[in-house]
Amino acid sequence: METRPYRSRRRASSAAETRRIILDAALAAYREHGYARATIAGIAARADVAVNTVYTSVGGKPQLLVALVRSAAAEAFARVDEDVPTAVGSTAEEVLGRISRVVGSLYSEHTWLLDQLWGHAPADPAIAGALQEVEAIHSGHMAEVARQLDVLGRLRPGLGVDEATDVLWFSFGFRQWKTLCERGWDADRARSWLDEQIAATVLAPVPASEGSPASDSSAHRRSHRTSSAGPVQ
Repeated sequence: METRPYRSRRRASSAAETRRIILDAALAAYREHGYARATIAGIAARADVAVNTVYTSVGGKPQLLVALVRSAAAEAFARVDEDVPTAVGSTAEEVLGRISRVVGSLYSEHTWLLDQLWGHAPADPAIAGALQEVEAIHSGHMAEVARQLDVLGRLRPGLGVDEATDVLWFSFGFRQWKTLCERGWDADRARSWLDEQIAATVLAPVPASEGSPASDSSAHRRSHRTSSAGPVQ
């Protein structure tokens, strides 16, 4: 005989699966018809559920879009938590490189969805709220990166953590990346160029010191040039 906790878990699992199917159907409908022209009836038909099930599982069109954006953002920022370690044991360049890869992946994989979020936020309070939520999460991660750079002693002189957070938030923002792509840049080139600007704006130069990889490399090049030129007379 089934126990009540088992039945509850099974119902919860079934509800989660139904929600996932509905969200997949909503994304497909939005892509095919556009957010404005897609209908709940059409989404329900794609998901093979009743119209009322769409409303009870997720909500109307704005709630469906918000749920899709939250799901994409949660997945991406979970990768940030996994990929961006504490400053200990990492260089400033590694810290910036990890956050750049994760953010770039989010933008490349979900360009259309993020476009819809920014495009419809001014007209819908629910979507505007989701945008603010995503921006707040994004800002929080940029603040953590700024703190890591500060711990490493690599923030440019005169640049505090708060100001560095704002610079990172702006420079790693979706709209900056999207603008370059709209002007004909491919995604990788846009991200690479923005990375260079971020490093130049935020990071202090690494001081050359004896025993550092940079100085060792320079010494090797000088030695190679001398030996190539022959013995000094």
